[in-house]
Amino acid sequence: MSLRINSRDIKCSKCSLLYIPFRKNFCCPNCGEPAKEFFDFIPEIIYSMNYHKRRYGRFFPYGWYVGSLTNHIQETIFLLFDKIEEVKPADPKGFIISSLDNMDWSHQPYLKNHVKDIVLAVYNIYKDDEGLQKNGEEAITQLTLLEKIKYWLHSLAP
Repeated sequence: MSLRINSRDIKCSKCSLLYIPFRKNFCCPNCGEPAKEFFDFIPEIIYSMNYHKRRYGRFFPYGWYVGSLTNHIQETIFLLFDKIEEVKPADPKGFIISSLDNMDWSHQPYLKNHVKDIVLAVYNIYKDDEGLQKNGEEAITQLTLLEKIKYWLHSLAP
């Protein structure tokens, strides 16, 4: 079972493009229109990363399906952080920036810096979170029954 962030896609009221207003007082990354709502995305992504790491030993879960922008960004983050743990770059932040800069953003150029901001916000938590950085086997063995129940119940919430 994967823990996906179920959120409806948020469209800009001015330009109609999708984005995630992950900070308060956020503006559309395409046109600058102030967001009418806020979605506290970063704690949710950290929660799902932690769940997958502890359950599967890696961030990218088996059987992942992308059905929304939030799922797409989750997938990007999972794969990128799995790669960071595999490669162990000397400069993880530089690795993130370089990896995202080398992705094809031609169909949605406005998302390049938006996704980069989200990933760097996740990295700022990841770099100080020893639990997220445990190796796969160590992470899996530390999942208690109570934590399994907690994650299962969280996955049932809308």
